[in-house]
Amino acid sequence: MKGNKDILKFLRDAVLYLITFIGVYILIIVLLAALPKFTNKIPNLKNMRGKSDFSLLRFLDLNLDADVWVFGSSHAFRGFDPRIFAAKGISLQNFGSASQHLLNSNRLLEEYLMQNQPKQVLVELDHGLMNYSASLEPTFVLMSNKYINSSIANMAKDANHIGVWNSLFYHFVHQKIYPLEVSAQNTIINNTYIKGGYVETDITVNSNDISIRAGQGRIELKDINFSFAISIVELCAKHDVDLVFYSTPKARYWTSGYSNINMVDAMFLDFSETQNVSFVGGLNDGAYLAIGLVDSTDFFDSNHLTQTGVNKYNDYLINILKNKWK
Repeated sequence: MKGNKDILKFLRDAVLYLITFIGVYILIIVLLAALPKFTNKIPNLKNMRGKSDFSLLRFLDLNLDADVWVFGSSHAFRGFDPRIFAAKGISLQNFGSASQHLLNSNRLLEEYLMQNQPKQVLVELDHGLMNYSASLEPTFVLMSNKYINSSIANMAKDANHIGVWNSLFYHFVHQKIYPLEVSAQNTIINNTYIKGGYVETDITVNSNDISIRAGQGRIELKDINFSFAISIVELCAKHDVDLVFYSTPKARYWTSGYSNINMVDAMFLDFSETQNVSFVGGLNDGAYLAIGLVDSTDFFDSNHLTQTGVNKYNDYLINILKNKWK
């Protein structure tokens, strides 16, 4: 009998401790949500609302009726200018966000294809982002600047990190107290937000050392990222939407440091062909020359284009893809 009483007491105490822990956790989250200036002092919790990549404005400004949707990292929102596409009669919406991983692109597509279907979806295959499997930072960015919904919750589940879960609950409460519409976007020097999700830089030259290097490094790609890419293929097929994978151009002074750089686009092309999907590469030497890029003036760093570079790259893309838009 005594043993049974001890077990019951233990279970009762455990339940009380659990209820107390949950209550304290919720109270802390609510207090932090009401007093966001203290959030950055808390480990495993991130609030990036209105900060580095204009995602706050982008996701409040979505045009789901656009002909073309673009997903990817900063290469997307700095590399696809809706004004250039509009001049060719094509409306474009950029869904890019900082370091956006295929995990994030997949969940965003899952959400927005339920609401509308564009003529075409462009999704980035990036050698850098496909070199790692975690997706914490881009998930923090999106949950800070988009309303919490099943798409964001699924990203949290995919990333499965305590900081992401904490931030998910925090932003759910924070958005109830401070709606996204009342928040201000930080000013980002040398950058201007353009309607349609694009970010234009006013930097016109590359200040880096653009000397060609001897290729010593190698690029490795994680298999799990191809699993997310396959999920994107299946999602677009389900909604009968034309999918194109792409990789954006990188400066020659940087890519020359990798011994297998010209093989990466070939790997992406092989993968795309097995999935029956078009691929437009930008890493290989042939694409660089075809676009007519110059390291010193068409890039402002190793992998982001100046406006002159964007103009060239977008004209190149439109010329390749124009038959799909007829």
